[in-house]
Amino acid sequence: MKIAIFIATLWGVVAASEYFVEAEGGPSTLPNEVEIAFEAWATALNNPLKHILEDNHYSIFRFAKSNFFGPDTASITLQGGGSSQNLEIRLHPQLYSLFPGTILHEVGAALGLPAGSGVMSGLISPSSPSEITITDIAAYWDLTKFAIEDLNKDGVVDFYDLTILASSFSSEGINLAADLNSDGTVDRLDLNLLAEVYSFTPPVRDP
Repeated sequence: MKIAIFIATLWGVVAASEYFVEAEGGPSTLPNEVEIAFEAWATALNNPLKHILEDNHYSIFRFAKSNFFGPDTASITLQGGGSSQNLEIRLHPQLYSLFPGTILHEVGAALGLPAGSGVMSGLISPSSPSEITITDIAAYWDLTKFAIEDLNKDGVVDFYDLTILASSFSSEGINLAADLNSDGTVDRLDLNLLAEVYSFTPPVRDP
């Protein structure tokens, strides 16, 4: 097992400060591959991802048996229940190396980036980008420019952000935009966070 400590600042909070790699059940090169992926993100974002010890959130990268995965699935990301922000990234021991962007994608998820395009595309395939793209970098910096509650990134937390949260209410998953407290579920706790900074502006009616 290899342990390394990293941080990345997203929305003013620390994400994925600590990660663990277990190579049992697959290629022994996994720890080095994960470390290289973190370094690639740090270089692309011009962010040193400095070492810290205080934060208690972590991500763990490990292999799972091939029958754990669906067809053409190289990895699965699981999030701890309750208030846990810990992630478990399970990799297919054979397929992950055939899908070049898999580890970069999963490290991006560990850093808090939602699914989008580029290496963070929601669908990983053998033809997925094998390097971090301009789109990925732009998505990262977009997250840092706006308040986390500003879901449509228009500079104000208002009715339109409320409708986005409402449309995904009760959704569960990793790095959901409306999951404001990052506990894996869009629920009343997220609604309360949005309400705290809500600026009432009436919706614009279509002519």
